[in-house]
Amino acid sequence: MSDERVQSGCCSAAHHSSPLAAVETVGSVEHGSGASVDLRRTVVVAARWVVGLLLVLSALAKLLSPSDGVSLARMLWGLHGDLLWSAVEVVVGTWLMAGWQAGIALRAALALFGAFIGVNGVLAWSGSASCGCLGAVRTGPLSMLAMDALLAVWLLVGCRWTGALRHPDSV
Repeated sequence: MSDERVQSGCCSAAHHSSPLAAVETVGSVEHGSGASVDLRRTVVVAARWVVGLLLVLSALAKLLSPSDGVSLARMLWGLHGDLLWSAVEVVVGTWLMAGWQAGIALRAALALFGAFIGVNGVLAWSGSASCGCLGAVRTGPLSMLAMDALLAVWLLVGCRWTGALRHPDSV
């Protein structure tokens, strides 16, 4: 990468050999350090992997040992609701871990966590003892709401650092 591009603030992927080079250029221009770009990229990749793995594991927990309690997915879509919800979690989780179109995957995960936060908020407000988020493992909706919010913030930080919300192909 030439110094001319860094100094001019060029961040178009067309001027680079890979989308990663564009991210590094944006990071270098804004922050002036390759080390900070590496740290930020590491945090974003870690977030994608941890959140993706948690989504897949929670889907498996629901499929292998369904909750006996009330499930919002079951209320909305009948007995196949848990299967449908789990399939969405597996798809988004695997997509995050694969890194293909990672900016769009981050957006999909943020939308999913927005839904999780909303559902757990309603369940907590209604006094539900368990949300069924992890299948038969009893977890309170407030604790899962807090976990979902924390993971969503981690994804948002990753999106902010990489510009994924403005440029979905930049991650």
